[in-house]
Amino acid sequence: MARVSGGAQGRAQQVAEAALPILAAAGAGPWLVANDETGRITDALGATPWSRWYRGAQAGTLAPPAGPCAQAALRIPKDRDGLAYAAHQLAARLPAGGHLWVYGHNDEGIKSAGKRLVGPLFATADTIASRRHCRIWRLVRTDAPAAPGLDPWWTQRAVPVAGAPRPWWSLPGLFAKGGLDAATALLLDSVAAHPPAGPAVLDFAAGTGLIAASLAAAWPGATLTATDADALAVEATRRNAPEVEAVGGDAWSALAGRRFDCVVSNPPIHDGKAEDFSALRQLITEAPQHLTPGGELWLVAQKQVPVQALLDQVFGQVKLHADDPRFRVWRARLTQERT
Repeated sequence: MARVSGGAQGRAQQVAEAALPILAAAGAGPWLVANDETGRITDALGATPWSRWYRGAQAGTLAPPAGPCAQAALRIPKDRDGLAYAAHQLAARLPAGGHLWVYGHNDEGIKSAGKRLVGPLFATADTIASRRHCRIWRLVRTDAPAAPGLDPWWTQRAVPVAGAPRPWWSLPGLFAKGGLDAATALLLDSVAAHPPAGPAVLDFAAGTGLIAASLAAAWPGATLTATDADALAVEATRRNAPEVEAVGGDAWSALAGRRFDCVVSNPPIHDGKAEDFSALRQLITEAPQHLTPGGELWLVAQKQVPVQALLDQVFGQVKLHADDPRFRVWRARLTQERT
């Protein structure tokens, strides 16, 4: 999920404040600005924005809007594959000799980001500024062809879905690279044997749709919906599980007015390297608005995450359903008194 927490928002503001004077003095546009969580750089430059993530009312998109730009700026994504994907999408809009500015906090991996991008697409990478624990790189576009769109970026592997291997597709930056991680496996082993009273089931923060597809196979009478804030995750779910309704949106924003008999989630608990429980809190605190009376929330998290305290504040019945040396699976029921 992509909702920006208080801590992440403070970091985004710090990075924007460090980068904005440099970018504002960098020359004329038109500008294309990617992954600007604060909106400050986009507004100051009069730029066209692009983000793959849904944030509030802003829809995430798979690629930048069509049209030329003279310069582009990119807040560094959280992983190397995501950086490569974004660089190609932006390079496809830049002319030869145009500049790509990449900026971010030192803790986000920005120190080596510019050098990693030097190659066919970009001839040089120079550190233009290093301030407030942040760095701003300037790269010069070559005339080498970029790899825009999704087709060059799909990867495939075999993943067990309800016990049977199935071809599974993923895209850069998606959780577990589209594979079945240990936490999700523990969650699915726990929840699959307990079908809900009603048919409507939601996979919250769905990634590539593995939970939704597995439960659709395990519960033939269920109607599965999957939601995620990353447009690439939504596209991967649609490809992997056409039997599932895939919805893009920031947390619960795309599901207003809808209720489910069961919500299942392996929610994100990190923003980059730092722990960030904002998506977990939002999942739990807003779940009652989206559950039918007696509806259940199943979730998995690492043992150190304070899940029970959050659940006890909201749900009438809370049970630790399974645990192993690293993870715990929780089952919470919305009783009549809490609806």
